[in-house]
Amino acid sequence: MSQLLQHDALPMFALCASYLILLMVVIGHLTGFVRIKFGHAANEEDFEAFRLESGDVDATHPTVGRYERLHRNHLESTLPFLLFGMVYLATNPGTGLAIGLFVAFTIMRTVFSVCYVNAIQPWRSVSFIAGELCVVIMVLQAGWYGLTHL
Repeated sequence: MSQLLQHDALPMFALCASYLILLMVVIGHLTGFVRIKFGHAANEEDFEAFRLESGDVDATHPTVGRYERLHRNHLESTLPFLLFGMVYLATNPGTGLAIGLFVAFTIMRTVFSVCYVNAIQPWRSVSFIAGELCVVIMVLQAGWYGLTHL
């Protein structure tokens, strides 16, 4: 545990983690704003609360659906990165590599978000794969550490 708290890459991980959580929260709130903008309600009671025309909660405006999928994708990719990043740091990886992976993942998630909202391919897929590759490298390196320290 002391290795983790003293690792030179921890400040960069803290910065990237803070940014990624903020990005995820902002996208979640943007989803709500887009719902209201297009008159879409997530629940029956929301129609009355937000003075929207009554409608079907299962009917999703395409833009609302896009933001919902972006938010879900962030939950599926960012949360594992945040949790595993701490495990990765505890294995005492090289500082340069760790910082590079943290920064690259953060940049790729940002590019992915912009590309997702604006429907830009192939860059959406490229940024997603590049970000996931950062996590795979972390997992493989930590797995190797575990295997060699049994």
